[in-house]
Amino acid sequence: TSINVYPLRDSGSTGTTLIGGTGLFQGTLTASQILAYGGIPLTTTAAASSSSGPGYLELKAASQHRLQLGSVPFNIQDDHCVVAAFKSNTANSYAFSNAKSGTLASACSININGSGYVQLYYKDDAGTTVYVTDPVDRRGQDVLATGWKVGSLIVLRINGVQKATSSSALSITTLDTCQLGALTGTSFLDGNLYPVLPIKGTLSLADVILLEKQAASLAGVTL
Repeated sequence: TSINVYPLRDSGSTGTTLIGGTGLFQGTLTASQILAYGGIPLTTTAAASSSSGPGYLELKAASQHRLQLGSVPFNIQDDHCVVAAFKSNTANSYAFSNAKSGTLASACSININGSGYVQLYYKDDAGTTVYVTDPVDRRGQDVLATGWKVGSLIVLRINGVQKATSSSALSITTLDTCQLGALTGTSFLDGNLYPVLPIKGTLSLADVILLEKQAASLAGVTL
């Protein structure tokens, strides 16, 4: 098991300053260990043992806060899933981006668009762009958004409910940056960032529902 630490950076016009860090655990915990640290009850309907409420990062768009991961978790041609819990107070902001600098090619980037709608953003190296959108204004709300791709099918789920799909054909992308709270240094999130779970692989609906329940428990979102 290991913990990878990723930097939280404040990026302004005069440069980038490291202001903190966050850890990504990779390994296995037992149910008792999870419960001991206030985590998800695996065999009970009781509330999580922590009494301090859900933990989150409060990001300020004006300060250009974001988390920069060391590598991209998947490319557009891979089956994948991203479960992201967040609250955005403004439009045109990203909770999660998996993209290519310069061209903004993207795979399963989760954002609030100009109307306040949650959407998945895909763009391949050929310039083909796909948006999968739930037409409900979610600004100022805690929301659990799931982007799930198997083959050519892309599914957007909101708070555990399927809202939109796309079967558009997309070609190869070569991505090089993964950020939480921004899109390659633009469109910064102003609000709260709860658990974000990017996964490469072919997941079943049962797998997706389990991940959503886990993330919702940590974020305080009701499914």
